[in-house]
Amino acid sequence: MRSFVYIFAFLFLLNGCSLFHKKPFSPNMTQYPPNLSPQEISRILGERHKILPKLWASGKITIWGKGIKGKKYFHATLLYQEPDSLRLRGSRMITSTLFEFIVNSNRMAVVWNREKMWFHGAKDEWLRYPELSLGIDPLFLPKALLIHQELSALFENKKISRWQKKGKACLFIREGIQDSTEAFLVGADDLLIREAALYNSRGNLVLKIKFLRYDLFDGEILPVELETFFPETSVTAKVRLDAYKFPETFDEAVFSLAPQPDFDSHPLQDLAIPPLIDNP
Repeated sequence: MRSFVYIFAFLFLLNGCSLFHKKPFSPNMTQYPPNLSPQEISRILGERHKILPKLWASGKITIWGKGIKGKKYFHATLLYQEPDSLRLRGSRMITSTLFEFIVNSNRMAVVWNREKMWFHGAKDEWLRYPELSLGIDPLFLPKALLIHQELSALFENKKISRWQKKGKACLFIREGIQDSTEAFLVGADDLLIREAALYNSRGNLVLKIKFLRYDLFDGEILPVELETFFPETSVTAKVRLDAYKFPETFDEAVFSLAPQPDFDSHPLQDLAIPPLIDNP
């Protein structure tokens, strides 16, 4: 037994204590002075985070909360093209797609692949199903992944209404977007976003995102772990990203809402929800 302990201790030291080493919050080692003005912060964000008009990302999404037995997870692949085209594919395995959400401007389709059912119509119809939509526009996910580009654009277009120091962070507020308010909590030392929140016209929290970790992809600092809470449904979703790509083009068919030939086509307002599949 004693020899086993010695061997374990030797391996532990040999690996630089990596068994218990906490991954860094981000690869950004730059430290900024604590008294930067909003104008200086805007300039730094604009220089550090370039515009990414097209995005491909993959990872794993785990959801839990009210009405969900245990935790449910699926592997996700996201394709996004500015300003409002999206395709999100959920699967258990690469060859076993469970569902797809496709958005093209103000139209969208919800596809149940195993059941071969294709629902399509106005995007507003989607919000009538909070058990699926969580009361949120599906474009929130790519906007969350590109959160620094989003904040940088708000600065550039002078859309930030007010700001304040909050401990070791800065809180930036955008008001008046469709009678709602957006808030961004930015670390003062590294200028990375810790939290983002959306409030409705009554001041009630609609969505809160905690950014838990960032990493570097082709020179871009992007979130690799974030946790989202949806108060309306008391559901939490944890997103872990393992890959990002920045394609120059997407095939035109990627964001097509036309039903596939062997799928049953239905209006989105008749959306039928299949039972959640238990995790293996």
